[in-house]
Amino acid sequence: MLSRTLVGGVALTLTLVASAPAAPPLSLTRLGTGGTPTFRDADPRIAEINAYDPLGKRIYVVNPFDGRLDILGASNPSAPTQEGSVDMVLDCTTALGAECPLDAGIEPNSVAIHGSLMAVAVANPIRTSNGHAVFYRLRGANAPRFLKAVEVGALPDMITFTGDGRYALTANEGEPSADYTVDPLGSVSIIDVARMGVHVRRSLGFWYGFWSDWFRDGNDRDEDDDDWFWPRRHAAVRLVTFERFNDPDARAQLEAAGVRVFGPGASVAQDLEPEYITTLNDTAYVTLQENNALAIIDIDSARVQKVVALGRKNHSLPENELDPSDRDGAGNTALTKLGTWPVFGLYQPDGIDAFTVKGRTYLITANEGDAREYSAYVEAVRVGSASYVLDPTAFPNAVDLKKNTALARLNASKASGDTDGDGDFDRIDIFGGRSVSIRDHLGRLVWDSGDMFERLSEQQSGPGVTLFKTLFNTSSTENAADGRSDDKGVEPESVVVGRVGNRLYAFVALERDGGLAVLDVSDPTAPVFVTYVNNRKFPVDGAGKLLPCSANDCGDLGPEGLTFVPAAESPTGKPLLIISYEVTSTTTIWQIN
Repeated sequence: MLSRTLVGGVALTLTLVASAPAAPPLSLTRLGTGGTPTFRDADPRIAEINAYDPLGKRIYVVNPFDGRLDILGASNPSAPTQEGSVDMVLDCTTALGAECPLDAGIEPNSVAIHGSLMAVAVANPIRTSNGHAVFYRLRGANAPRFLKAVEVGALPDMITFTGDGRYALTANEGEPSADYTVDPLGSVSIIDVARMGVHVRRSLGFWYGFWSDWFRDGNDRDEDDDDWFWPRRHAAVRLVTFERFNDPDARAQLEAAGVRVFGPGASVAQDLEPEYITTLNDTAYVTLQENNALAIIDIDSARVQKVVALGRKNHSLPENELDPSDRDGAGNTALTKLGTWPVFGLYQPDGIDAFTVKGRTYLITANEGDAREYSAYVEAVRVGSASYVLDPTAFPNAVDLKKNTALARLNASKASGDTDGDGDFDRIDIFGGRSVSIRDHLGRLVWDSGDMFERLSEQQSGPGVTLFKTLFNTSSTENAADGRSDDKGVEPESVVVGRVGNRLYAFVALERDGGLAVLDVSDPTAPVFVTYVNNRKFPVDGAGKLLPCSANDCGDLGPEGLTFVPAAESPTGKPLLIISYEVTSTTTIWQIN
């Protein structure tokens, strides 16, 4: 049975569930913002994912637009300083000369740090070709030292380390070319760091730390003579694909369970697109966003254990209300209007994190949603379109539903919903859950936030709220309410779980809204809303009319990457949350009190 609990936090009181238990007090204070603020409506890829080095007190921020990592000094988090950048092509060429496998035009998409080792996921300039994981040794205030570039699958979009640091894993999305003539395999690369020669230390059966002074290329010491290296039972880099699911029976089982396989002419292995990875012990959990699925991978054997369909969210239920239109007011003007509607949300998570409570594994996902959009194939269609025909039996009120004040403006998927194959749609599938979900280690749904975030957006929205913090279902680039109601709402993008005191908290970035919601997930079956913060600004002219963000300071827009820094690693002695905002090219440090 799903439980759904909202309560008052430090910053506001929600009244959706009056009987909810009180959450322990917790607040966030903005300390400082780094980077060079640059508003980018189109192609916002200057500040995406970040990672924190506690030894050097530095933040490394992925900058795909310029093909580099930007470095922010965080010794004084109230005033982050620009401390140069990491040019991976230059470093690789300097170290390896003509043998460097990195080409000009690479796109770093993700960065992760474990001890003194930093890994960067780098896409090939030809996105359908294999990319690389690039490793550096961190040296405090000195420039990182290039170690090695390792080939992985096509379009590595995310990289992470296992908790013990033994493995680095990349989610290789394998997106097709725009004309769909080239569709590489979606995959996960598992890199055995020690197998490549990184010096590690073993003590009392526990592996820890990295002494990565060098990578040894083919001249490693004999492992029988050196007890300081991991046992080498397999290749240094193993590529996990989904080819065994190409079997017609296996594919049929996946599709019957609800896994979406629908790219033009694509096999299962081509169509499944790994988006994000979290690991716990020997297991990797990988979101397959467009496919509305989760892959569970055994790391040691490099084998996909299971692909789990994530199901659909029923928005006709009162706990799952939404506003489906950006033109639902008088004269088609914007108006907040949450309600129940006969549509189903595809969860389609982007970010995911794993945590344990009382020895049990739980997964929390940010259900952003995503539609495939290429020159050769566009998945999204508005419900009001003449080409989107509603089945008259399933929708006897189709004429009313196809009005702007109802569902006409809502973006739906044309890849699913025709359940009987007769050419019309018996079910309306829309993108994203507008929520976060908690699932167990098998991917089974334990809890979903329902309409929490859309209610939150409504209650914090101006101008009817004094010192409002957001605009209802606003976009990340415009100061106007209701602009995203027809397309995924506030759009939960990423989530990270951190321990503060004896409680576990989930920090959820709302991409379009710009805000951050905090939940107490100490009881995964009944999370509790704690607080909401937003560093967004709402400039107005002399008449009080909102001004556009393109030419005015709107604060931080488009949160993308989250890093939780525990108190023991923080320069302030208190936990921190570091957020990179892709639309404004900024990175802001928040202190958790």
